Amino acid sequence: MSQQENLEKTKDQLIRLTSEFCDQKLDEEHKELTQKLINKLYSKNTRPFESNNLKQWASGIIHAIGSANLLFDDSFEPYISEQELLDYFEVEKYVIFRNSTFITEQLNLDIFDRDPSIRKLDDKNPLKDKVSFDGIPITIDLLSSKLQEKIRNMQAKGYQIEIRTNDK
Repeated sequence: MSQQENLEKTKDQLIRLTSEFCDQKLDEEHKELTQKLINKLYSKNTRPFESNNLKQWASGIIHAIGSANLLFDDSFEPYISEQELLDYFEVEKYVIFRNSTFITEQLNLDIFDRDPSIRKLDDKNPLKDKVSFDGIPITIDLLSSKLQEKIRNMQAKGYQIEIRTNDK
């Protein structure tokens, strides 16, 4: 089996593991987001596809998506505890955090990124009309109408907007 075939097989196994979890514990939207995240990781040929312990990476993928979507906050639905995630995949807490952090850094996921966000949270996201100005979130309404329009058009295309006053 070629290296590419091995990577493809690993990707399919990760999708199966995360999909089974989402089918049992979450919902279709979380399932779609995990598959999208796996495909992004696959396109970068990152570490999860070189691993023998796919449960560890599957749990990290779920944690990365869950952290971006308040999955571990019991005031939102769906909700699971981090312990439930640990128990399901039979992994240690540090493993989930290590892998989730790796994924978040590889894909540059942050609070301004709408990509890993479920629709109902994106609609309520207080940061959706904000941009980062030298690392500080500001509301778009403070900017000129012409700049607001440009920013909204770029955000609609999936771009994250960060305004910097210098190149330090």
